[in-house]
Amino acid sequence: MSTQPAIVVTVPVKVILFGEHSVVFGAPAIAAAINHLTTAKIFENENNSLRFKFTKLDLDESFFLPALDVSIPDHLQSQQKQALECALGVYKSLPKPFSVGATIVVDSDFPLGAGLGSSASFSLALSAAIITHYARQINEDINMDSRGRFLITAELQNRIKVEADKCEMVFHGKSSGIDTSTCLLGGIIKFQKDEGATKVADELNMKVAVVDTKVQRQTSKVLQEVMHLRSRFPAATSSIYESMKEVAEAAISEIQEPSEPQNLLDLVRMNQGLLCALGVSHPVLDTIGLAVSGLGVGFKLTGAGVGGNALVFIPQTVSEDLVRDKLEEKGFIGDFVKVGVPGLRIFFDDNNHC
Repeated sequence: MSTQPAIVVTVPVKVILFGEHSVVFGAPAIAAAINHLTTAKIFENENNSLRFKFTKLDLDESFFLPALDVSIPDHLQSQQKQALECALGVYKSLPKPFSVGATIVVDSDFPLGAGLGSSASFSLALSAAIITHYARQINEDINMDSRGRFLITAELQNRIKVEADKCEMVFHGKSSGIDTSTCLLGGIIKFQKDEGATKVADELNMKVAVVDTKVQRQTSKVLQEVMHLRSRFPAATSSIYESMKEVAEAAISEIQEPSEPQNLLDLVRMNQGLLCALGVSHPVLDTIGLAVSGLGVGFKLTGAGVGGNALVFIPQTVSEDLVRDKLEEKGFIGDFVKVGVPGLRIFFDDNNHC
């Protein structure tokens, strides 16, 4: 049995700070990686098998090598089938099958389906684990930094993202690429249709509380309703999108060169108002906003809206405990996160050998 250490990949999830919906029509969106992680670990096994163990999905399936013509078991649930289809797709994209059995374990420290880009985080972690493990098997040159982490070249980064975007198609049928770009690059990014992603800052100089409304909604249905509104009132909705664009661009300047915290909070308020004008708020979202009103914080929905998550932007002059108490009075739990963390990272686990 090999004494090579396991390969470990960590990938954050994300929130959209500005530009929901308007990004579809070419306006910039601002998204940020936050400090919740998907972790994928891959190591050799003695069973001559390709084993996938996805903890949060309660999935544990093995296939004998070369595992190129295998089919997905019928007994699995829909999300399990999608995850396994994604995994097998990445594996089959390799130039050659694994020469030795491998076990891939994927876990996360956050609930799935919470609107934080969990599928993108999963797809990137899984793709990176499989691709880098293969590179080591064929003795491809692997450069390491002083901390024992992979130096992720532009070529490797592109290979990982290509496969992760294919996985996102499996999960969602259509993907803009904003989730994979944010989780991959980390920090705070500007994403624009047909232009891709550029990193604009490493972190935000204020904390954010992510608040789950517990209101389930189907993103595709929300998008259809917004598109229907646009078809009926093209001039009015175009004005809303143009305003969202200006808000997002102003927010980039405030994030890169912070001035008065109130400036960013005002932009948050304006963005929320524009989203309300598109009809994508919800009474529960409004209740969260009212709970923290008057505290000197910013509030907006994130993602598609009509449920999902809300964001509370908290400047350093405001007590997190006060925000937490106000939310809890209304029955909500705030997840206080760091906005702007490193993206995908790959390293060896010397305490866990193959």
